Amino acid sequence: MCLSNMKFIHVFYLILLITSEIRTDNEMKMTAIKKDLICESLKNNNNTQFKILAIGTTSERILLITKDFFVYDVPINYLERDKLYLPTKPTPIKNKYPILFKNKIFADIRTMVKIDNAFIINDGKDDWIFLTSEESKLHYNIDTSEVFGESVPSDKKNKVFVSSDKPRHYYSLVIKDNNLYMNIDRYDDDSNFKNMSIIPTEGSKYLICSNPQNTRIRMEKKIKCRSGIPVQWPVLKGFVTNYKFYLFGRSYIYIFDEAVYNNQGEKYPVKKISYDTYFLCQDEKIQTEKNRQQRKQMD
Repeated sequence: MCLSNMKFIHVFYLILLITSEIRTDNEMKMTAIKKDLICESLKNNNNTQFKILAIGTTSERILLITKDFFVYDVPINYLERDKLYLPTKPTPIKNKYPILFKNKIFADIRTMVKIDNAFIINDGKDDWIFLTSEESKLHYNIDTSEVFGESVPSDKKNKVFVSSDKPRHYYSLVIKDNNLYMNIDRYDDDSNFKNMSIIPTEGSKYLICSNPQNTRIRMEKKIKCRSGIPVQWPVLKGFVTNYKFYLFGRSYIYIFDEAVYNNQGEKYPVKKISYDTYFLCQDEKIQTEKNRQQRKQMD
């Protein structure tokens, strides 16, 4: 009788163990399904495969478009304390902008040609996405869903365009002789973004220079930096919002005040942070806020 009870207990224990393992496995699968793997890939940028096609602000939102054509669209205040919160999974661009997705020039750019540059710009009324490739350029009006494009060779291959929250403006960066230069370009007030032949007016081009500690930068209108230390960040993308630059390099994001461009020769602090610090996925911000409240209660 005792032996029979022991066998029963042993079998019951095995059933509990198997059930627990199945439940744990299912929970892990559910967690993997719920997790935003695209956001996680942005956090885990590994210096080899940069994933951002375009990032910038519209009138009220921040847009981030990935190179595999998914779109994050979040309120501007989700960028807080130099951290961008992406609480929900992105929308495929074919669902977010179906008219753009069906456009032939966009289809050619998307499937056959490497995109040289993409940035977000406002014309004073509507928000636009500008795309350029080796063979074509395309302007998409986000507010009216109108697409304008033409097949023309691009002459902007060596430039990195930086979206600005100032209407009709964008910054551009170019590396020449191991020096990084910045200038701001502006479309005239009478320039119609439907016209693919419009040409922006280029602003002053400044050399970006660093101090020996690499903690401060300034703009100089010279061939060589007075400090002898030109900035050599490998900038791939960027945007400006709330008077602050966010430049995305291969391993780090460089953050500094927009005033550095307007006050040539003056030094401004620069902050360098990792991608996994900058991007917050799903519940991370909620957890951070909980921790902040807990710390307040302990003080």
